[in-house]
Amino acid sequence: MHRRPGCWEINVKNFKVAVALLSFLAGSAFLVSAASPPKLLAWDAVHKEIVCKPGAKSAQFAFSVTNVSPKDVIILRTPTTCGCTVAKLPEEPWVLPPGGSGQIKVTVDLTDKMGTVKKGVFVIISNAPTEMLSVQAAMSVIIPPPTGMSTQDRARNIQLAKANARAIFQGSCADCHVAPSQGRMGGDLYITMCAICHDAGERQASAVPNLRHLKKPVDFNFWKNTIANGVTNSLMPGFAKANGGPLTEAEIQSLAEYLNKTIPPSASVESARQ
Repeated sequence: MHRRPGCWEINVKNFKVAVALLSFLAGSAFLVSAASPPKLLAWDAVHKEIVCKPGAKSAQFAFSVTNVSPKDVIILRTPTTCGCTVAKLPEEPWVLPPGGSGQIKVTVDLTDKMGTVKKGVFVIISNAPTEMLSVQAAMSVIIPPPTGMSTQDRARNIQLAKANARAIFQGSCADCHVAPSQGRMGGDLYITMCAICHDAGERQASAVPNLRHLKKPVDFNFWKNTIANGVTNSLMPGFAKANGGPLTEAEIQSLAEYLNKTIPPSASVESARQ
């Protein structure tokens, strides 16, 4: 059989290139496999949020999970990021056969807590990476009406504030909007100064927004600027001393930090998209 000169050498070179390419692809596949282990569990969600009623002592969550692998999955235990949070398995250890499903129930103790509470749950699986779940409970705070204030008094005060937003810093209005907040910071300052308007429940004026559902992105700078300078053509005056309000720079800073912590920016951005 006649063979052209140099053909063997060319084939050898091609063979070596092919071997090198296959080796590279095999190595790449190994790296992808090592970085992305096969999926074992499918969750209805890995993060859940609820808004609790005022005075709630605990928050309850349930995560539904299904074994989507061809083998048994054994969940050994579910420790949490805080002692106030308990994640309960149907049994421990919990064996999920292929296609099997069930729920992990999570309870967060809300005693002595306010604002937004976030906790995590570690799902420790036999012979597989640990998975992570998270929960968030936002607690509504409804402030009772001021003692001795009738519905008519409140309506009159709202009209005064519409004419001059700074009216809440003067006269009898200051007894509710300013005096109780003296010497307070952060969450305590919010409850005594801000919640009387923004968390008044059924008594909340229609012109007063729910801060947890603003149709715009919010962050620390947004809260700080709004508290200090107010909102034009609204019932919200500037609370900074420089604007005739009662709050110092440090008090405004503490309020902005509290709101930025309890009302996550991502939640407000999502509201703005709806």
